[in-house]
Amino acid sequence: MDEACAAAGFTPHIAFEASDPEVLAQLAERGLGAAILPGAFAEARPERLRTIAINRLALRGRLAFAWRADGPSGPAGRALVERARGALGIGGA
Repeated sequence: MDEACAAAGFTPHIAFEASDPEVLAQLAERGLGAAILPGAFAEARPERLRTIAINRLALRGRLAFAWRADGPSGPAGRALVERARGALGIGGA
């Protein structure tokens, strides 16, 4: 987002940040600013939010899956890491 704003020639003033789209929607609904939300999420709430589509920029996010360097300590964590590695085609370490 920062790179897209810089490419458009401005720096946004960010007062609040949240990872939960519902929290961002509530902040916008209460007039505390604008929120950048997934289109389908925002459009499903027309009684609460006014939407403006951002179509010119192809914004992409990145997800990271992380765990302790010495590996997960519990069996559920180890199983989750192994399943993720298998699904992504990444060998074990």
